[in-house]
Amino acid sequence: MKKPLSLRVRIAVVVAALVLVTAGFCLVTLWYVYQTDSLLSSAVDRDFSAVSIAQQLTTDLVMQKGFTTYFFLDGNTEWLRRLDTWHTSFRSRLDAAHAFGYGRESQSILKDIERRYAAYSALRSRVIGLYRDGDRQAGAALHRDARGQFIVIQKLCSRLKQIHEQKVSRTVSEVRRRSRFIHLTAYAAMAGAVAFSALLVYMLFTQILRPIRQLINAAGSDGGAGAPAGNEMNLLQGQVYGLLEDVSQTRTRLEKSRRTLARSEKLALVGRLAAGIAHSIRNPLTSVKMRLFSLRRTVNPDGPEKEDFDVISTEIDHIESIVSNFLEFSRPPRMKLQRVSPSDVVDTALQLVRHRLETGGIDIKILRRDKLPPVTADPSQLKEVFINILLNGCDAMQPGGVMIIREQERELLEFGRAAVISFSDSGHGMAGQIRQKIFQPFFTTRDDGTGLGLSIASRIIEEHGGSIAAESEEGKGATFTITLPTGQVQHGQNTDSRR
Repeated sequence: MKKPLSLRVRIAVVVAALVLVTAGFCLVTLWYVYQTDSLLSSAVDRDFSAVSIAQQLTTDLVMQKGFTTYFFLDGNTEWLRRLDTWHTSFRSRLDAAHAFGYGRESQSILKDIERRYAAYSALRSRVIGLYRDGDRQAGAALHRDARGQFIVIQKLCSRLKQIHEQKVSRTVSEVRRRSRFIHLTAYAAMAGAVAFSALLVYMLFTQILRPIRQLINAAGSDGGAGAPAGNEMNLLQGQVYGLLEDVSQTRTRLEKSRRTLARSEKLALVGRLAAGIAHSIRNPLTSVKMRLFSLRRTVNPDGPEKEDFDVISTEIDHIESIVSNFLEFSRPPRMKLQRVSPSDVVDTALQLVRHRLETGGIDIKILRRDKLPPVTADPSQLKEVFINILLNGCDAMQPGGVMIIREQERELLEFGRAAVISFSDSGHGMAGQIRQKIFQPFFTTRDDGTGLGLSIASRIIEEHGGSIAAESEEGKGATFTITLPTGQVQHGQNTDSRR
């Protein structure tokens, strides 16, 4: 069974047929107009001129006969002078006719006219001579012979005129025939164009506009059944733009889901590793701390062993902190969501790190017009994020550095109304390659760092439905911007499932 032609092919065929019909008619018309113009030019240049010359030959011949008769009547030589004028004109017409390039029949008649006219002119001269000599009787007798020659020449001139009049008539008939053909072709082309146009309109309405209308009605919203007819393309354009916007949002959500899935797979692997680490390190570490505590009481407070015990205790606390961060990354705690202003969480975080900032000689500036609107968040986890960024900025700055905290409420395409908090330090900044990796787990530029702080911060912010971004140039400090939507965050199922 043959596959039916697609709509695109059918429309292309109809449009091609319309173009061919129109182009074909134009070409035929142009060709016939060109041929007709050539035919008319030929008729005007040849046949009409031939008719005119034949008529002028007849006129010149008749005028000669008239002036000859006038001379016979009164003997006035003025008539003979005028006779010579028309004789010269007749000879010139004959020469022009020969040079004109007539057909074979016309050339034969012209030669016959020329031959007979020469005899007629000689006979007429003899008659005139007899009349001048006074022998009118002999002249009248010879004049009858000359009249017979005149009649034959006149008939030959009429025949020449008739031949070319017939050619003119045939030319006119041919022009009329071609004109009728062009008219018929125009009617046929018009009928074909109307038929193909009607077919194209039918296809547009039944196979394009009607499905578009049904699609718009099926959408049910702005382009629903109540939408006015006649603006299907505008309605479809609105639907397409809406669809593209939905696709863009869906793509963003899919990208987030992909990142979440990749992190979940990594977390599952790290979680299994963390369980082993917890059993392999924490239990022996606890025993070491207990033994160390017991031994500390037997150590002389002023002895050299006191410093060794302090160093060992500090390093054990550091190992315990690393293990805790590792376990927190692999098994994040369940979020306890509530409505809280990020400004309050920022103030709490600053209180907790104020001593560290003061001892480091860091100045804090808060650019806040009003407190940020409440967001749905876990205050303790947000506080952990803010403290991590503040401490990282403190480590990146020398004494006398400045940390600027800006708080704004914005309308964003991705989040709608959102709270935006940015932390800008005056530290040494980061190169582009480092900036791209700072949120990756276990990436760090510090010798004593675990590389989990910013990764945990990024995970917490994303679980709150927000985003965290870093901007920095080497030698020009760094800015961390956190964006949190002010609406209700739909993460309950994911957070509840993490134990």
